Amino acid sequence: MAAGSRRAAVQLLFPDVCGTLGERTMIFNIGYLLLVAAMVLAAFGIFAGLWGGFKRQSNFAAASFHAVYAVAGLVALAAIILWYGLIGNHFELAYVWNHSERALPAFYKFAALWGGQAGSLLFWVFVLGLFSTAAVVN
Repeated sequence: MAAGSRRAAVQLLFPDVCGTLGERTMIFNIGYLLLVAAMVLAAFGIFAGLWGGFKRQSNFAAASFHAVYAVAGLVALAAIILWYGLIGNHFELAYVWNHSERALPAFYKFAALWGGQAGSLLFWVFVLGLFSTAAVVN
């Protein structure tokens, strides 16, 4: 595979990361992959819970509870990575470019996570993950 086609394939997989590929953007690619993995695990948890409930198999029901923990952890890591990008002025990330600037105080950079639609959805999924984990624990 040629280097140009590899680069095009990576840009198709990671459309929100602009700029050159390198170690600075790698952490944001990891955040994107964490969200994809969280979505897959959430779907698995739903189907495992339904299957375990209909077939009365406790191991599938237990797997759905474990999926709640995994999804909450993955979404929390993705939110932390975006906060890192916002607070660290990593403007190669499109979300940071659109919702932050260097002159903002740190508190407003922290709050910029829910300043846009994508970040707001990430924040609410993060909060929902915390509440879901609390509900599963109790």
